[in-house]
Amino acid sequence: MGRAHTDAEMLLASQIAYLNVGDYQGGGYSTVEEILDRIERRYSNMDNLAPLERSQLETVQNIRTLMKENNLEYCGNWRIVQHCDKNTESGFYAVTLDTGGGDAIIGFRGSETWDDTGQLIQDWGRADVGLLNSYQTQQQADAEAYIREFERTVGKNYDRVSTTGHSLGGNLAEHAAITAPQSFKNKLDRATNWDGPGFSDEYIRLHTRNGDIADVNDRLDHYRWSFVSSLLNPIPGSNTVCIDSKGEPENEAERNEKMFGLDKWRLWRHSPMNVQFNGGDVEVIPYEDSDLYFQIFGPLSRVIENQPAVKYLPLAIPVIGPTIFVVERLNHYISIVRLTATTIQKVVEEFMGRFSEEVKRFASTLRKKYMESKVTGAYRTDTAVLRSTADELDRLSGQMRQVQEEIRQIAANLPYDSVSGNYYRVKLYAIAGSVGSDAGKAGKCASAGRTAADQFENAERVVADRFAN
Repeated sequence: MGRAHTDAEMLLASQIAYLNVGDYQGGGYSTVEEILDRIERRYSNMDNLAPLERSQLETVQNIRTLMKENNLEYCGNWRIVQHCDKNTESGFYAVTLDTGGGDAIIGFRGSETWDDTGQLIQDWGRADVGLLNSYQTQQQADAEAYIREFERTVGKNYDRVSTTGHSLGGNLAEHAAITAPQSFKNKLDRATNWDGPGFSDEYIRLHTRNGDIADVNDRLDHYRWSFVSSLLNPIPGSNTVCIDSKGEPENEAERNEKMFGLDKWRLWRHSPMNVQFNGGDVEVIPYEDSDLYFQIFGPLSRVIENQPAVKYLPLAIPVIGPTIFVVERLNHYISIVRLTATTIQKVVEEFMGRFSEEVKRFASTLRKKYMESKVTGAYRTDTAVLRSTADELDRLSGQMRQVQEEIRQIAANLPYDSVSGNYYRVKLYAIAGSVGSDAGKAGKCASAGRTAADQFENAERVVADRFAN
């Protein structure tokens, strides 16, 4: 028996998942065409659409284009039988499409617009970046729950079921198939990841040990055409291939436009509208013909993800560009390592604040004792103050050295050997280095204070001897 759905149908279903079907469904089941029509009638004649409203209308236009270019107008008759909207909670969204003949497709929504800060945090922060060094993200947990609910409620109505998604949604589509209950796996036709990222080394080791991957890997398709899909590790044994897509823009200005110092058109090549179909299916191309950034970013991301050596991170930062840019912007959403780094930073800042006050008092003492003193005849320099202040600086310097060593130990013992873990390990080492540097300065101040005291005392002895003679 052949596949239940063509590649073009699977991509179309991944785009239907971007529609907020619950807002337009009304009572009972609606067809895809009915939802498209309602969105068009609501927004087509409106000016000044909000970003998410504009996104809904653009999604409808993309779906219409996919239908027309690939003769998929009949897909407008697909029925929407189930959906889950946790967009404001975790960013998760899924929809079940009854495609007829006992077949269904479950579409998972991917990463959404950067115009919405909340969605930026949910999708690009907790979900996309959360894939690094992770056994499971919240959206992956939501995908598992959705499949279980599907089986409990409507699963008995279908003989064959497929999962699909673009970008983050593609990762969720594979994850849902891998972790599904056996009753679902028995009728799984295929799971398609459209240019989404792969998985952490931790994830693959876990699901290889428990046999989840071996159950379904012959039915997993990972179609890749931009740098996004080259990140992290593909599922072992899956059909992971590079496919043909629209290439370099003909317009010279578009070809030369930069973003983060890189070719903007290559960064935005991730769009599903760039996929090229031949008779409803994708065209596989050799790896050497794939996108340049795909060939650069992928190997680097896997080296960093799979190797504990911190030394690779400085190499990656100037090269990976937008990937590290995203990690850096969203670093405080990686919960466990964030907590460690933040706690240490607060301790160091508090300690440095106290040290700063000690330095201020030391400087004030010097100023009052020496710089502001007036010669009124016979006077004596109190070097005991200098020496006691130097002793206090030595004590503070020793405490700072101890804090520095504790930070280094925390960094060395972090049990996270991928991008996020190494990123925070480097940050902690940098903090330790800064504390150590300030400890050295405090020690030098103490030494200078004692030297000054010695010089003052020597000078007083010389003057006293001269007067004595």
